[in-house]
Amino acid sequence: MRMSAHQGLRRLFAAFPLGIFALTGCVTAPTSQQESKDGQPVQATGQAFGERLNASINTVGNAIIAPVQSGNNKTGAAAQDGSLRLSNLPAKDIIGSSSSPDWPRVAVNINKLPKWFYGMPPGGLPGRYSANDCINVSLTVWNDAKHSVNYDNLNVCGDDIVRNTPFKDVGLMWKSFGVVSGMQHTGTQRTRGPLPPQYLFPNKPGYDLFFNPNGNYYIGSIMMTVGYNWNEAQDSRFWLVNVPTQAEVARQ
Repeated sequence: MRMSAHQGLRRLFAAFPLGIFALTGCVTAPTSQQESKDGQPVQATGQAFGERLNASINTVGNAIIAPVQSGNNKTGAAAQDGSLRLSNLPAKDIIGSSSSPDWPRVAVNINKLPKWFYGMPPGGLPGRYSANDCINVSLTVWNDAKHSVNYDNLNVCGDDIVRNTPFKDVGLMWKSFGVVSGMQHTGTQRTRGPLPPQYLFPNKPGYDLFFNPNGNYYIGSIMMTVGYNWNEAQDSRFWLVNVPTQAEVARQ
């Protein structure tokens, strides 16, 4: 019998002497099919990754696929203004719908944070954001060790916040997680993959207020959208590459 997200979280955090606040939620993956263009499918709930990706791109409607500089990488769907919204991300639930414990993997680079991010949001309360309260990120989704899709210039805004998400657990516990035992990693070097770094979040000076109050909501929403597995103690298929520090944001 599959354990609920709430049960999994209670089991995960029982060993920690911290107060845990958890809710549960899910994101529905697209189900239509198309033939994979790169010919390198990976099974995910009965569908190849390429099939699910292309089906999702067709749903977006104005999506484009263009080559990047190396390998079999492709760029993902972009809006007409050059940006992509989290709500239209073709790779929704890509981790959650996979039967593999290792793939796909998602590396997130935070490109830009608004000046208010390390303090109170414009709405005056944590969790109260408008459609104009956005951060800008880039995602690299690794189908396997050689094939990836880049989603650059992705805007995550207040109306993209995914409810029914264990937001507080992101900042309380996840920020200190490392890769699972025995998994290959890049140590302290943080890259967009395919190997994760030793620690999933770059816990260095300057990030003290990243999660509290705002990072919980934005990173938690990205995690939930791509299908982060909250039932696993440490789902090493999702990590942050780089985050602007408080000092860097202040200098913008």
